[in-house]
Amino acid sequence: MTYFQVADIDDALEHLVHLSGHVLEPAHDTTHGRTAAVADPEGARFALLQRR
Repeated sequence: MTYFQVADIDDALEHLVHLSGHVLEPAHDTTHGRTAAVADPEGARFALLQRR
């Protein structure tokens, strides 16, 4: 899976949904920071990462 680093994952998820994207796995804490699995409006999957 491709990861894109974001400054604020909660803001990024809100913006993604506003643009018709889909949250597949809500943001959660990992050893690398907070991550979330998402998809664009066409269904292409990727993940967002907010480092600690």
